[in-house]
Amino acid sequence: MSSTNQIILACAIFLATYVLLIADKIHRTIVGAVVILLVGIITQNRAVEAIDFNTIGLLIGMMVIVGVTRQTGVFEYLAILAAKWAKGEPVKIMLYLATVIAWYQHFWITPPPCC
Repeated sequence: MSSTNQIILACAIFLATYVLLIADKIHRTIVGAVVILLVGIITQNRAVEAIDFNTIGLLIGMMVIVGVTRQTGVFEYLAILAAKWAKGEPVKIMLYLATVIAWYQHFWITPPPCC
């Protein structure tokens, strides 16, 4: 199968996946992977080889941190604070929250350069 045909097939699978997701007939975690494996675009062994477990570990760690932080109410506090500072203007609220998130990521999530 040529690469052009594979691209067309992948796009068709992508659209079919969205149709199945919108119809909510099959669980969303199953739809795309099963269709791609059944059609043969990628083999199961190649799919397993492509998994980057460092990325999976990073995502799990971030989810744990966010889950614990959410229970403290810090996200609600920051949202209310940003809304007060912006006096209810949506664009300013978005800019304030983006600034806080960038600051948080730079100083708390990114490891120091020495490590």
